[in-house]
Amino acid sequence: MKLIGCSILDTSWIEKVTSKSNKNILLLAEGLFMYLPKMAVINLFKTISKRFYQSQIVLEVVTEKYTRGIWKKIVERKIKRLLGLDAGSSYNFGIKNATELESYGNGIKVINEWSFVEDPDVRHRIYKYMGISRTQWTVIAKINENK
Repeated sequence: MKLIGCSILDTSWIEKVTSKSNKNILLLAEGLFMYLPKMAVINLFKTISKRFYQSQIVLEVVTEKYTRGIWKKIVERKIKRLLGLDAGSSYNFGIKNATELESYGNGIKVINEWSFVEDPDVRHRIYKYMGISRTQWTVIAKINENK
């Protein structure tokens, strides 16, 4: 394993990752994209879809409503209260549903979604019935599977 010290938005990391091959790569983005500007995420997905083949991306996403208005302020207060973080600690990128990601680049196909609230082993299943199971969840997508 080799660590690459740069921003995910500085796409020079792609050259380092794909130096030997741009196929069969697993990209993991936990707790990342929701803090980035929406257009930056969309542009990154476009780049990824052009540069990776027969690969997958696993990412954590939030519902779009938490990126604006009163819901955004609620998230900011919660982050400040729980983590003690302040400036810049809020969600900027969210989606309405996972398949929205497929429109961000050619060859992106959502193959699975998972929310801890929907897991049968989670005790607080009431969240699922309250309709908040997809406030924050994990999405798995294929990238250019057929190339």
